[in-house]
Amino acid sequence: MLLIVGWAVFFPENILGIQILDYNVHLMIGMFLIGFGALTINYTKVMVTSLGACMLLCIFLKNESNEAMIMPIANTEAKISVAHFNVSNVQDLDHLIKTIDDLDVDLLSFQELTPDWNYILQEKLKTQYPYNMSIVRIDPYGMAMYSKENFVSIDTFMFDNKPNLQAELLIDSKKISVFGSYVVPEITKA
Repeated sequence: MLLIVGWAVFFPENILGIQILDYNVHLMIGMFLIGFGALTINYTKVMVTSLGACMLLCIFLKNESNEAMIMPIANTEAKISVAHFNVSNVQDLDHLIKTIDDLDVDLLSFQELTPDWNYILQEKLKTQYPYNMSIVRIDPYGMAMYSKENFVSIDTFMFDNKPNLQAELLIDSKKISVFGSYVVPEITKA
């Protein structure tokens, strides 16, 4: 048992090692099952030997299978943090403002914005988020975006008779596009 595993691990380029290499996973599972079986019948030497061989094969297979793996690198691209709120569900204005302060994000997005909410948000957020754009409506499709950074461009467009916001921000000399859209769930389809 150990001889086969040792040959597969230490001499994988040998002709016998190459043939065994095709069945290393099967060999590992077999060693695990033998070790588990030896555990149930209380045969300690066989259990330790087969589970040790299984462990050796696991380590070998882990190292062999990751040769071409590309390790992650740090992302240095421009980043933006966004928080999205549906104001129709907000019961406590002070809690909403505290949540916004605690999150400290770059961009806030609001949906279901009514004229009342638009006035309240502009008053409460004007110092922390001086740049904003909004579509104020009395139906549930009102929207707004508040930003710490100035908008490079702002646009609104209609899709399915619902307004959508599109904005570009310049962060770390990179343009970042942000869309605000109100997606209505299809509740008529089963």
